[in-house]
Formats: sequence, C-alpha cells, structure tokens
Amino acid sequence: MSGQEKTSTQAGEPIRAPRHFPGFDGNWARKELRPYLVRHLERVPADTDLRIYSSSREGLLPQDEYYGGHNRINDGEYGVVPECHFV
Repeated sequence: MSGQEKTSTQAGEPIRAPRHFPGFDGNWARKELRPYLVRHLERVPADTDLRIYSSSREGLLPQDEYYGGHNRINDGEYGVVPECHFV
C-alpha cells in the first residue's frame, strides 16, 4: 500500500501505519470504536424532494445509479446522514 509502512500490534498482528504523520513512531494503541459512535435515527419523510443514496462498497451512490436506473419506493424508512457524518 503506498504511503504506508508495516508495523505490528502487541499481539503480533500486522497493521498498516501511515507514514505521513510527522513524528509517528509506529506505536498505535488499539481502541474500540463503539464508545465514540452516536446513532442517528432521523428518517427521510416519504414526500421528500431530497435525492436518495445507497451505501455500497464503492461508496454512496445515487439510488437510481445503484439500482440501474430505478428508484426504490420511499415509505419514510431511509435514514438521514447529517453533514460531516459518515455511513
């Protein structure tokens, strides 16, 4: 992987460490992500004018592109991803 070097964890598992952090010494502490996450439960109303996106391995894609030119029916079940948040 470009821009990364191999290091290992205390358990000996290989990890990839970015080289572009000044002063990085290869000692990363593993931490569980769960305590830092906040669930967002807002839903898009069925009558929205917002474009609906689908999460995929390629990233967020407009739903009509993801489903080959078709849109799924929005019954108000799609979640809202606020600005500066991630899926």
